[in-house]
Amino acid sequence: MKNLLFMLGTWVLLGGCIERINPELPKSEPYLVVDGTITDQPGPYQITLRESVGFKQEDGSWSLPPVVGAQLSITDGGGTVTTLYEVEDGVFQTPDRFRGEVGQTYTLHITLENGRQYRSSSEQLWAAGADTLYAAYLTSDDPEERAHQLIAEVDVREGEAQFYRWTFDYYYQVNTEIQYPACCPTCYISKNSLNSIVIDKSQGGQQLRTVLVKVPYKARYKIMYWVEQYTLTEQAYNYWRLIDEQQNAVGGLFDPPPALIRGNLTSETDPDEVVLGYFQVAAYQRKKVFMYRDENDPVPIPMVIKGDCRQLADASVEEPEGWE
Repeated sequence: MKNLLFMLGTWVLLGGCIERINPELPKSEPYLVVDGTITDQPGPYQITLRESVGFKQEDGSWSLPPVVGAQLSITDGGGTVTTLYEVEDGVFQTPDRFRGEVGQTYTLHITLENGRQYRSSSEQLWAAGADTLYAAYLTSDDPEERAHQLIAEVDVREGEAQFYRWTFDYYYQVNTEIQYPACCPTCYISKNSLNSIVIDKSQGGQQLRTVLVKVPYKARYKIMYWVEQYTLTEQAYNYWRLIDEQQNAVGGLFDPPPALIRGNLTSETDPDEVVLGYFQVAAYQRKKVFMYRDENDPVPIPMVIKGDCRQLADASVEEPEGWE
């Protein structure tokens, strides 16, 4: 849902062809916001329904009101219908046995309590190419330009997905200068890339090489990344590309004005109704990689915190999953 929150401040319509327009969008009711992904990994999967009019919580984060009581189902290309069940307000889940299959197509159907009906476009689950994930040190005569790069390489063959998206969480260690009785010698800081969209595309038969992140890494200790890779349809790729373009727009005089980003869902009750979000179908992989300092690079002073390191943002004394 966090990805959808920053989308709501933008206005772009995405149709069968990609075209920037500046529509007048008079409305008396909030938009429906749909978010969910099914993959080739074991389920269950969840689809969330929200209203676009959010409210700010005490911690400063934004929340979108749930849409409850809806009926959701997924139909595959062979006509098999799978019914989802509401497990909490606005959250609908597939049965445990349901799992996406490579090569199959899937369509999401939604009926709200008021009878309004919606459906997604048919999304195909593409196979992922053979991939490699690694960290590489970028040397430079200028110490300020030295950095680590996290790189994904995918060998794309004919009949495999040519469009990809990556997200990642990363973790690093900090130490406390003096171990107070109430504190601890070491903390781990966690960060995520929800606001950093990394997508790329390739022609069949070519290798896709993508730099996911460049880190001007100066701490003594390693950084651990958990990277998630998703295959995309061309429509999904264009959807995420438009979001990325708007996030990185400099806001100049001649830049296109912000616009809503419309995904792959439409209203069968009112074709003119704007529906937000995306029903994504993807092959999925999750991998871990560590970044270490280069042996030839001067080792910096360790990152040391005066006082209680638990007071740092996103800090925990618990080792993150996979830390070695």
